Amino acid sequence: MIKIVYAGLLGVAQDIKSLIQGIDFKKLDAELHLYGGGNQKEDIKGYIARCPDRGVFFHGYVEPTELREVLKQYDAALIPLATYIKGAVPSKIFDTLPLGLPILFCGDGEGAEIVRKYQVGFVSPPNDEKGLRDNILRLSQMTEQDRKMIGEREKKVAREEFDFEKQMDKCHQFIKGLVYAEYEKNIISKQ
Repeated sequence: MIKIVYAGLLGVAQDIKSLIQGIDFKKLDAELHLYGGGNQKEDIKGYIARCPDRGVFFHGYVEPTELREVLKQYDAALIPLATYIKGAVPSKIFDTLPLGLPILFCGDGEGAEIVRKYQVGFVSPPNDEKGLRDNILRLSQMTEQDRKMIGEREKKVAREEFDFEKQMDKCHQFIKGLVYAEYEKNIISKQ
């Protein structure tokens, strides 16, 4: 059985409510564990109470200091973005990479590109229940070793591509280059 986790805002942009109503995780030999709060929280809790045998569990809010340890208990992370916002990349991707949890990304845009480019999980379009079901089955049919390989790739990508300090250094170098180029341009134009 694959244990999937979603930890974050339970709102319209993520639309976890529609996902759990459309997918019977138990039939996929999977479980979805939810942590967080938001405007869909009560609807989600109500749905789980009415349909307790669909493999969905709500655990409420977890302190950010405890979240990393909680997430390590799971086999994969669900990261949905039901509403595409140009340039928006769910921060959960960057939080998940260092943990080595394969990502089930439901959405478009830059987030989907990251998951595909670095091969750190599987992507389905937003609100595509069949695509997410297929990806859950695909993940569950992988060997534990194959899932670990994805996890190791994620950790490497987190260190080499998305390390905060490295990103800040690249940003600093970029800005420094722009400033220097502008300075040179101004000096040359005055000569």
